[in-house]
Amino acid sequence: MQLKKGARNLNDFAPIFSDESEHPFVLDQLKQLSFYTDCLGKAHWSIPDNVIDRDTAISIIEAAKPLVSSKLHTVEEVELWVKYLGPVWKTDDALKREALKSYFDAMSAKGLLSNKTAFSAFLSI
Repeated sequence: MQLKKGARNLNDFAPIFSDESEHPFVLDQLKQLSFYTDCLGKAHWSIPDNVIDRDTAISIIEAAKPLVSSKLHTVEEVELWVKYLGPVWKTDDALKREALKSYFDAMSAKGLLSNKTAFSAFLSI
């Protein structure tokens, strides 16, 4: 998988979201085991404290940290997202990619980006 090599553009993340990907199932199972007491199989109780230890919990949190931002988005940023991405949200990837580029171009033009990433290269446009 490309992600092990280090994703360099949006296409490199595609395997995670593929219909054949096991990621959603594995993450859902991890969530179920981590947060809920449940009776599995023939009266086998799954209790989070007995299944997920401290080190595993810490590693899950550390893996999630890069995906979470404490940045609050302004009304203007959300309005731009709706303007550019809303009309193409349930369309093909090429249209979404172009809309995403337009969104970042608009964000940049308004001085709303904190860094100057080359979005065209990231989006493979």
